[in-house]
Parts: sequence; structure tokens; C-alpha cells
Amino acid sequence: MDVKIKMEVEPDPVSSADLGSLGDLLTSELGRPTVSAKADPEVGIKDGGLTIALTLVGLALSAISTTITVINYWKSTRPRYTVSVATTRDISIALDMTEFQIADLVSTDASADLVISIARSNDNEA
Repeated sequence: MDVKIKMEVEPDPVSSADLGSLGDLLTSELGRPTVSAKADPEVGIKDGGLTIALTLVGLALSAISTTITVINYWKSTRPRYTVSVATTRDISIALDMTEFQIADLVSTDASADLVISIARSNDNEA
């Protein structure tokens, strides 16, 4: 199963750094690299563009629970964001579900990938 993590905010240096931090955390906890998608750099800017999405390829079902746990931790340190999780088949997954509940939902369609959307919280504009 692939996991796609995307920012639903206008790319800026803060959201890019936050997403990069999440990628580092996931790589550390899962022992697998994340693939970063970057926005095209603006004219005159030397960096390679802002990070706008992450992908984890070929995760086992057991790693999905770890991914959700890591995202919960990451979100707790960044209350300015809200996080939603669903499969590509539009099955919503709550961040507080147990590993068994997640397994039941995901196993209904093993070909579905996980999509994690991150948006700014209305209560905590940054």
C-alpha cells in the first residue's frame, strides 16, 4: 500500500519545513525513505522548490498503524494543522482508530492507497 501525504495549503517556507520534518520523522520510525514532491521554484530563488507532498511506497499493513501514530505525534506539536486520512476509495480513517480497526477498513480493498491531507486549522492560523 502506498501512502500519499499532501498539504492542502498554499506552499510557503513554514509548511514546507513542517512537511519535511514529518518526512524525516516517518523515515526514522518506519526505516523507509519518503519521496518528496516539490513545487517549481520561483524565479530568482536558489532552492529546489518547496516541499508540497510526501509519498511512502509499498508499506505493509502493520506500517500503516505506525504511520498514523507518527502523524498524530507530529500534529500534536503543530496545532496549526488539521489532518484527515482516507483511502483512495473514499473510506475515512479516524486518527484515533486502533491498528485492528484500521486493518479492517483497509483490508476491504487491498488495492486502495492511503491519502493523508494536511490543512491549516481555522482556530490556529499561522
